Amino acid sequence: MKKIFGTICVVLVAFQSGITTQAAFLENISIRDSKKREVNQVFVGDKGDIIFNPLDKLPSEKIYGPNIQSLNKNIVKVEKIGNGSRFSWTALKAGKTNFDVTGTHSKETIEDYFKWNPDKKEFMLESLSKLNDITVYNRPTTTYSVHGQNYGWSQGSKSSGVIGTTGKSLRLEALSLNINTQGLGGNVEFRVHGQNYGWSQGWKKNGQTLGTTGRSLRLEAVEMKLTGEVAKHFDIAYRVHGQSYGWQNWKKNGETAGTTRKSLRLEAVEIKLVRK
Repeated sequence: MKKIFGTICVVLVAFQSGITTQAAFLENISIRDSKKREVNQVFVGDKGDIIFNPLDKLPSEKIYGPNIQSLNKNIVKVEKIGNGSRFSWTALKAGKTNFDVTGTHSKETIEDYFKWNPDKKEFMLESLSKLNDITVYNRPTTTYSVHGQNYGWSQGSKSSGVIGTTGKSLRLEALSLNINTQGLGGNVEFRVHGQNYGWSQGWKKNGQTLGTTGRSLRLEAVEMKLTGEVAKHFDIAYRVHGQSYGWQNWKKNGETAGTTRKSLRLEAVEIKLVRK
């Protein structure tokens, strides 16, 4: 993701005996996600904050009346945090909007200004607004189905949750996996380890099926990974329920879930995408 900086140009105007003096200052803002990374592309459900970063590293009390508004509140909601110069944002739906940023900033507080400039009679801060783009994408989703002992292909595909069986001693025999990247580049790749054939089927991509049907051969392990742009923003996490050991801990991004060389069947699987 690219960094985004907004700029506020503030004009300080002081009047004395008809003489006007001006000084211009620049103000940076940072649009950050929940992990404090600067962003301008986010996903539905993402949250973060927006902070003012004075170039001269002045504390927040040197900033006068900063304000940030989302020009489309249905896409991104913006709220002020306390009485300071920090704001929170929440991405609500896919689309593109702007943050309208306004504020005033001086190198001195008003009180200090008159203290240091006793001959001055007036002090005025004028702020100019700046628009900052932000794009919100729908979150990618996976769908998956399994072929199992006695019941064949599971009824329909799941986008989340457990698929297969537990407590029935029924083996998984095949797995089909799809991803909808919502316009992001990239794909999902996966492979399975099965009875008699091991890892020999190799890595397959989105929409393909691995394993066997009609041969009564158990699945024993799986590995999954994302590629391309989608892999920059999400992890693929998965866990399996297997013979003798039950549910294993969650694995992700190419790690092995299940067992090899132990002749233990997989019985159920659960898959999800996790935001980085």
